[in-house]
Amino acid sequence: MLLSRLDRPQAFLLVDRAEDPLGQWVHVAVGGPGAFRWEILGSGRTSTGRRGRFDHYLTPIGVIEHDGRILGWRAQGTPNSNGIRGLGVRGMRIWDFGWRQAQTGWLARPEIREIRLLLHATDPVHLEPRLGTPASKGCIRVSSRMNRFLDRHAILDAAYLAAAPSDRRIAALLPPDGTPSPLAGRFVVVVETA
Repeated sequence: MLLSRLDRPQAFLLVDRAEDPLGQWVHVAVGGPGAFRWEILGSGRTSTGRRGRFDHYLTPIGVIEHDGRILGWRAQGTPNSNGIRGLGVRGMRIWDFGWRQAQTGWLARPEIREIRLLLHATDPVHLEPRLGTPASKGCIRVSSRMNRFLDRHAILDAAYLAAAPSDRRIAALLPPDGTPSPLAGRFVVVVETA
């Protein structure tokens, strides 16, 4: 449970993977222990794992911690053979949550297998208009605008901010013009409201 893991009021992402007519949403929320009120600060469309297509997984449900042990990276913006920049334009941030157990989305009898779970932007021309529907291979896709907001304000980077003074690799990943929020956190919570 998230509440038991929050040691102070902090920001986190709440991702709803439900296949809902209103779409899939990601919310930037703030919560904390004690009497602190939980609030949603803003929202955007997201895409999570898609059913019915080979090699696609359902995005795992649960509390996922960005603890700083795995270094993320930035997108190169290079198009694939179909002209798609799957991780977004050059410079978009990619948060890496490591190997996670996820359910296959294409087998008649679903299996649990491991996927590399990422949070990232997507191609702004071809794929960003599809946000709000299940479309990924299991990762969490967000808009370029949401990606820039999360990156600039270190919404998921509390562990990175603590480690940056003594780790040049982490310091190099954080944006030089960033304005980290005092509420920077480290959790993504994936739910399915349906």
